[in-house]
Amino acid sequence: MRILFVHQNFPGQYLHLVRHLAAQQRHDLVFLTEPNRNEIAGVRKIPYRKPDAATTATHWVARDFEAAARRAEIVAVAAGQLRALGFQPDIIIGHHGWGELLNIRDVWPDVPLLGYFEFFYRTTGSDVGFDPEFPSSETDFPRIRAKNSTNLQALALGGHGQTPTAWQLSTYPEWARGQINLLPEGVDLTICRPDTDVQRKPLKIGKAVITPEHQLVTYVARDLEPYRGFPTMMRALPDILA
Repeated sequence: MRILFVHQNFPGQYLHLVRHLAAQQRHDLVFLTEPNRNEIAGVRKIPYRKPDAATTATHWVARDFEAAARRAEIVAVAAGQLRALGFQPDIIIGHHGWGELLNIRDVWPDVPLLGYFEFFYRTTGSDVGFDPEFPSSETDFPRIRAKNSTNLQALALGGHGQTPTAWQLSTYPEWARGQINLLPEGVDLTICRPDTDVQRKPLKIGKAVITPEHQLVTYVARDLEPYRGFPTMMRALPDILA
């Protein structure tokens, strides 16, 4: 098969899928992305120019969609160049979050499309409005709702959708869920598993030495922010230490 992947940060969520397909050595794998240093043997990475940021002249509520529209335009140009070179995909697989797929139907209107629907924004109980210590302001609600502009256009593109967890699927309106398939990504348990040899050895972190007899509590997040539980962890520390 000739498979076109599209994700602004190659390989994104498609790392394991692309590796699996490349190992079969019977597919033509092409990946449209912003330039980066990542490489996977058997995959032709096609970089597109990083789009300009949304302008300050644009209404602040609409800037996310302006950024998506700029990216969609650049990706469609790159896709058109691939078509001109004779590449005709059997399927397009890509992430809807940054708008990359919004114009790709204009290049290949009849090619099956599988789009990744990661998250539908809400004004309460989701990535905002979930912690009374950090309430969201009603003045920000229009911007939050407008962040779904790309999502809503993506749902109108046709094709099929996927999302990795039942919770992420539940963030989408009920009328949209029938277009999105739940495809769990799982965990590679050959990598993510206890190492019994390491468990029996002391762990040194800076000047601290943690032995197998110590109780170790870990907290991991890429940003120390409410959305990733940092304040909750800090509030819990007194009870944990006690």
